[in-house]
Amino acid sequence: MISLTADEVHALMNKPSNVRNISVIGHVDSGKTVLTDCLLAKAGITSPSEVGVAHLTNTHSDENEIRVTKSSSVPLYAELNDEDIKDIASQKTDGKDFLINLINVPDFIDSIDPSHEATAALLVIDGALIVVDAMGPIPPYTTTVIYEAIRQRIKPALVINNVHRAFRELVDAPEAREELYRLLARRIEDVNHRISNGSANLDGPIFDGPYFDGHADPGLGLVAFSSGPQGWAFNVRQFASRYAKKFGIDSNKLTRLLWGENYYNPDTKQWTRNGTHDGKKLERSFNQFILDPIFKLFKATRDLKMDEVDRLLVMLDIKLSAKDKAKEGDELFKAVMQAFLPASDCLLEMAILHLPSPLTAQKYRVDTLYRGPKDDEAANGIRECDPKGPLMLYVSLVQPTSDEGRFYAFGRVFSGTIRSGLKVRIQGQKYTPGSKDDLLVKAIERTVLNVSRKLVSINDIPAGNVIGLVDDNNFPLKWATLTTSETASNMDRNEGRKE
Repeated sequence: MISLTADEVHALMNKPSNVRNISVIGHVDSGKTVLTDCLLAKAGITSPSEVGVAHLTNTHSDENEIRVTKSSSVPLYAELNDEDIKDIASQKTDGKDFLINLINVPDFIDSIDPSHEATAALLVIDGALIVVDAMGPIPPYTTTVIYEAIRQRIKPALVINNVHRAFRELVDAPEAREELYRLLARRIEDVNHRISNGSANLDGPIFDGPYFDGHADPGLGLVAFSSGPQGWAFNVRQFASRYAKKFGIDSNKLTRLLWGENYYNPDTKQWTRNGTHDGKKLERSFNQFILDPIFKLFKATRDLKMDEVDRLLVMLDIKLSAKDKAKEGDELFKAVMQAFLPASDCLLEMAILHLPSPLTAQKYRVDTLYRGPKDDEAANGIRECDPKGPLMLYVSLVQPTSDEGRFYAFGRVFSGTIRSGLKVRIQGQKYTPGSKDDLLVKAIERTVLNVSRKLVSINDIPAGNVIGLVDDNNFPLKWATLTTSETASNMDRNEGRKE
């Protein structure tokens, strides 16, 4: 577990190619909050035992009694190895260290409303882990949030959650692994149908990069299968990395072979798309190499076959503490899976490899985010994520503090650099260029970060990062644009639809 200091966060902020501004979004009962807790446990902000209990992105107070809730952000740290870095082919990187700003987007209440707090919060993220339950129908809320995310050019990766429930229901079925594969494949198809519908009326290419062609594909590592309550998750790429040396196949190619209509014939040592050979039925590769070891672990722990558990632990190179080995049933399976496939590792890897950095995303999101001419200095600063450009900051959340007359505001810097004492133009929602209506010029009093559940003062924040502001509330700031350019228009949601 790595808990970042403010200085460490600040150093990472100056490498926007290695920043990810993301959220975990989904239906209220999908398990998104529990998965968020898994990520916070990785950062050392909570312990694994608090996963599903802490709910640290819900309302809480820090030591200064400033309520940090809803669309506030928690900085997380992740480091990739050289092999993983090579797979970020579509984006620039700067070293192995990454900063993931995990931003909590509040729930959508009814239909999409451009002034709604949840919609405003989506403006400050570039990528989302969309969580859907493995069992039951996809609720209307999930469809709504997918549509809105796609309209705002927020790149999705998919998390199929609560897979452990499907294990319990299917593990003793005659073709349990194939039934589970088909259940998961249908769920992915359902979500991809919604992604396709959400993008149908948008102008031009929605996202840049080769990893996303309009649908979430497990064969590209864009889908995770998880159990939030048990704290584990995996994607196909993780298993491909394990098996690549054994098969002598590039891990990216093997990732594609471990999903869909792909089969491995152990007799011929060949991969095929034909499910039979000489009249013999072959097992689907996903079932054979991914589901099979997990099903065996589930059965062995459920049935208390400790000799089989020990054998599987050795075979899969899983290390358990003596305390965890003494557990039984579901608790033992949970401990084994957390050691084998911790949710945080899978989700952070997906975010880094497949979700865009500010440098990448702002190039194609500027048309959606900015109201003004697409060639003025503000638009150019946003497009290039230029820390030396004019300040362009969008405030997505404002809340009062316990200190009467003061507030906490949260937003994102899209261009320029904000610092304490900087004089800015605060342009409210009704502001139009050239007018003085809904406009105030004022110096920023204090810039802060939410680090390890505390608001910490920080001197400056460059483009591509999220920021908190603390000041008196004698001027309107909610959903405002803060800028140093006298010609800049406002930033806010633009559906980007074809006329």
